[in-house]
Amino acid sequence: MDKNYMQLGTSPVKANDHFKNETIDAQTQEQAFLAEVVSRSQVDVGLVQTALELIKWYHGPKKRNSGEPFYLYPLTVAQIVLYYNTDESNILGALLHDTAEDTPMLLLHIAKVFGTETAAVVNTVTHLQASREVSTKSSSRPKRTYRC
Repeated sequence: MDKNYMQLGTSPVKANDHFKNETIDAQTQEQAFLAEVVSRSQVDVGLVQTALELIKWYHGPKKRNSGEPFYLYPLTVAQIVLYYNTDESNILGALLHDTAEDTPMLLLHIAKVFGTETAAVVNTVTHLQASREVSTKSSSRPKRTYRC
């Protein structure tokens, strides 16, 4: 949360949801995802749209190395999850999975708006990511040998 756009007292900045390049069209990706949600699940589309708006505002102008808005990453994750699982808390959790870790959004807020199951999914994914980072960091250290 060390980005200027996240500091208290600054005006919020929404992600560029009209981003378009040779391979990515944010509007088309969002519409395709929402259509899949409607056709493949019983998920409350209003909640999904709320989650999409939240990630656009909370991740703000943050971009990936490719230059695309960061919010498209959790959207892509949610599309993949939807392919395997149509549970509402899992789909919402996929959309929101980086908000508790990378933004001022708290798990408590996620629970209030999207329910405790969704907050639990976000919390679990956040801890899985953290433990993977620790194991990656520890496995990259050179091994020491000790002589007696």
